Amino acid sequence: MHRNWLSDYIRAGQTPATSETLDKLSMHESSRIRRRVAENESTPEWILKRLSADKDPEVRLAAGTNRAAPLDIVLSLIRDPDPTVRHGLAEDPYISMGVLTKLAQDENPYVSCRAQKTLASFSSRLSKVKAKGNVFAFPQTPSGLDCLAT
Repeated sequence: MHRNWLSDYIRAGQTPATSETLDKLSMHESSRIRRRVAENESTPEWILKRLSADKDPEVRLAAGTNRAAPLDIVLSLIRDPDPTVRHGLAEDPYISMGVLTKLAQDENPYVSCRAQKTLASFSSRLSKVKAKGNVFAFPQTPSGLDCLAT
């Protein structure tokens, strides 16, 4: 049994992988294997959508932070009932500014603070880019970044 688990885990992370393989593994009894499928950037959107509703919060988070995840999946997860999912999204440096801005207003102070810190990190990187004179349009971060001092 352990050998099958390990080979399934390895297959779940392979790129490229067939949709059929990823589909089968996305319904595996082990949440670690489902999470691995959700992390795989070659996982099709329709499988990521299913995994974004998985019973395990780590699987949902992996689906939402997958760079191949469409925005509608990420937007559905910013309302996830588990704050660890929202917090994980808030600390993702590749997530969109709009999503971070929304998470900065989360009712959970840990989530909102984490989103504000990630936004501040973007601002810091932007100021370095501005100093070099190579700037694109960049939305402002929300005011009231009180938790950044902690």
